[in-house]
Amino acid sequence: MCQENIGAFVLGCVMAGLAGIIAGPLTTIDPLMGGEMLISSFVVIVIGGLGSLRGAVIAALLIDAVQTLAEFFNTDLAMVIVYILMAAILVFIPRGLLGEGKFE
Repeated sequence: MCQENIGAFVLGCVMAGLAGIIAGPLTTIDPLMGGEMLISSFVVIVIGGLGSLRGAVIAALLIDAVQTLAEFFNTDLAMVIVYILMAAILVFIPRGLLGEGKFE
């Protein structure tokens, strides 16, 4: 592992810890409180393409728009529609929107 990756990992851990400290007094703390965000971030990374920051940003905006519209019309199926979008994108573009590498 090169030094830049270790530095980025440490910075991410520090920022996550600070976010937990800030959010702690504002919300109820439980061990599963980040589960929904973890699933959503996984969907963003998969749709955007692994290794592509631009793809992740585009995917986050796309998912936000789709999820907001889905919640406006039917709140129960909003996340299901996001998963259907992810499956459809992966069927037609297996690497994601801007994924790097070659799909074999």
